[in-house]
Amino acid sequence: MSTDPTTVRPADAPTAGDVDPGPEAGGRGTAVTALVTALVALALAWVQTRDAGAAVLAGVVGVIALVLGVAALVTAVRNGRRGAVLAVAAVVVSVVALALVLVTRAGLLDAGGEADGAPGAAASERGEEPGDEAADEDEADAPAGSAAEEPPGRQPPTTTTFGSTYTYDTGLAVTVAAPEPFEPSDTADAGATGEHLRFAVTITNGTPEPWTPTFFEISPSSGGIRGTPVFDSVAGLLGIPPQEPLPPGGSVTFDLGYTVSDPETVVLEVTAGGVGYEEFTVGAG
Repeated sequence: MSTDPTTVRPADAPTAGDVDPGPEAGGRGTAVTALVTALVALALAWVQTRDAGAAVLAGVVGVIALVLGVAALVTAVRNGRRGAVLAVAAVVVSVVALALVLVTRAGLLDAGGEADGAPGAAASERGEEPGDEAADEDEADAPAGSAAEEPPGRQPPTTTTFGSTYTYDTGLAVTVAAPEPFEPSDTADAGATGEHLRFAVTITNGTPEPWTPTFFEISPSSGGIRGTPVFDSVAGLLGIPPQEPLPPGGSVTFDLGYTVSDPETVVLEVTAGGVGYEEFTVGAG
């Protein structure tokens, strides 16, 4: 039987190696994760404009989101994978979140006053008159380590007395004992003139959640002069409260030292920091 030379022979089927696979599928996982993380950072950054306690967490999450976004963008450009748009969005959102944290913590956004649309509200809660802001700015310009002078007789009104407990609506309770004089050690950083006092502070967490006294602080004044802090590790005066989270129902006591001009008229301005924790004052009564 003869073979017809005109018969067309079918072409061989292409092998897997001959087929162009095109762009690799997937590649969006990292970009999606980065964008979600960036959105969380942005939400935390907004919260920390009103609650300073979220600032550190917002910054950490923002950095993580930025790193993930850059990694996703590099991968998308290098391998031709999808997800470049999501990666760019993650980078932009994380940068915005970090910028908001930095601007807020630098003091360019007053979460307690101007951010709420009520300039001077924080001053009103402290019992100060409008216009006291200018005096506060003058105090901030005073040389470090020196007591900033205030107008004679300008003492904040007393909310409670030494030894009495001030309880916030949240259940957080603060007690400041009567000041005790002490002599700083040779290695202490203390004011050269004035009387040195130490204040025992007790904080009891009556809230249902753990609470960290990161932004708790007191500021004494006497005779129209602002006191200066004393840092003396030998005397146990570190200038800040313990930073461990305080569990619900827990209590902690610590000492803070200050140099004041007149121990008899000293008044403390106390703030726990954050939303719901207004400033109050403690004095002899």
